Amino acid sequence: MPSRAGSAAARRPPVSTPKQAANGIALNARVQLTGVDGAALRYRGLAMPAGRASMQMTLASQGRSASALTGALSGSGTLTLESARVAGLDPRALRGRDPRQR
Repeated sequence: MPSRAGSAAARRPPVSTPKQAANGIALNARVQLTGVDGAALRYRGLAMPAGRASMQMTLASQGRSASALTGALSGSGTLTLESARVAGLDPRALRGRDPRQR
C-alpha cells in the first residue's frame, strides 16, 4: 500500500529478505508505519478515516515467478486507528452489553 502520509520519522523502510530456495525465491518482509495521518493513506479509491494510524505487517512467499510469488503470498498484521472519526458510527454501539440487562 503506497503511503504519502506523515513525516519521515513516522515511516520506516520495509525490511525484506529474498533468498534463493529449492522452489525458487523465498521472500520474507516486514512493514511498519507509526503515527501516520490516516486520511492520507489510500489504496485506489479507498481511504482510511481521519485520525492517526499505525500498522505492522509481515509477509512471506515462495515461488519461481512473480505470478507464483503473488499466488503463494501469506501474512498477518495489525492496524490501529487513534482518534478516528467515522461518519454515522456511534462508538457506544461497540461497547459490550451486560447480558443481565434487558
